[in-house]
Amino acid sequence: MKQYKLYITGILFLILCIACDVNTLDEVKKLDQVVSLVQVGDGTVVLTQGNLIVDKENKLFKKGFGVALSGFETNQGFDVDLELLYNEAPEGCAILTADECFLTLTENSLEKINRLTVPAGVQEKAFYLNLTGAVIDNHPGEVVGVKVKISNLGSYKLNPVDTLFVTLNTADFSSKKIEITDTYFLNSTFQREAGTTTRFAPLADWTSNDGLQSSRPDTGAGYDDNCGYLGIERWGSYDNPIINGKIYQTFTLPKGRYLAEADMKKVAVERDTYLLVGDGADLPNDTQIKTAVASAEITDEWNNKVLPLEFELAAEKEVSIGFLINIENEVQRILQVSKIRLYRLESFFD
Repeated sequence: MKQYKLYITGILFLILCIACDVNTLDEVKKLDQVVSLVQVGDGTVVLTQGNLIVDKENKLFKKGFGVALSGFETNQGFDVDLELLYNEAPEGCAILTADECFLTLTENSLEKINRLTVPAGVQEKAFYLNLTGAVIDNHPGEVVGVKVKISNLGSYKLNPVDTLFVTLNTADFSSKKIEITDTYFLNSTFQREAGTTTRFAPLADWTSNDGLQSSRPDTGAGYDDNCGYLGIERWGSYDNPIINGKIYQTFTLPKGRYLAEADMKKVAVERDTYLLVGDGADLPNDTQIKTAVASAEITDEWNNKVLPLEFELAAEKEVSIGFLINIENEVQRILQVSKIRLYRLESFFD
């Protein structure tokens, strides 16, 4: 049986060989050798923090591309022009200038090039697109783009797909977020004070004033066991009003730019409720909000959203970061927050 199967297989193979009049190897050898851009993909390359090289010394973002020769035969050497078409950015993108982006031969070179030599015996050669730090400064919050083109090939055939778009969203590169929450905040997830068992209780490690604690005189306020984190509410007229209620932590921050973020949960507030950065060891009252280092008003639109608050310190400073709450006349009003975070913001070239 085994010999029979081998016999049948041999006959089928012979039939296929006779039926096929194409010598695959010969046909491959006859194919045109084509010069193409490398890393073209679908025709657009989106630059991200993950695929760029950051040159801090020269304040440049760099991305490697390449030109390659396909085909069976070894490359005999060729030259090709490289060009940036500044006025042909994709739709919706801001255009760049020659002062904002240029091409170089190597990652470490600053010499601008417009032609690339691929020597004999080498099938591909890299080149680098360089974007200056001015791109971020000149186009804040914009998507910028440029077209890369190869042309004027010295020999061989040029791939008809001889261009690619390169885009970058400057909003993704305005600064680096370095989380420093645990360096400064204690109990950033708003857990209850140790030893408490009631539904409402003070938060561990957070400072709160009488305006907040008097809303729950029997148990203290800040933590709500119904949600498991910061929960302040005035649900009925039987609950005491909250006037300039404050809950915060105080520490000293170095000079620099910062971002505080609060993970808001249920938000149904009345008036003058804020995430604040106070100057010194307290938060301002509702009539003194302008004296705060920074403030973000909390309204119902922040329900189940992340509330950001960016601020800058010109010198080392003691600050207090936390919440000012006013629920004075209305009922069924609530503020819940599950976590707070703090970031230091740095330039990509710092």
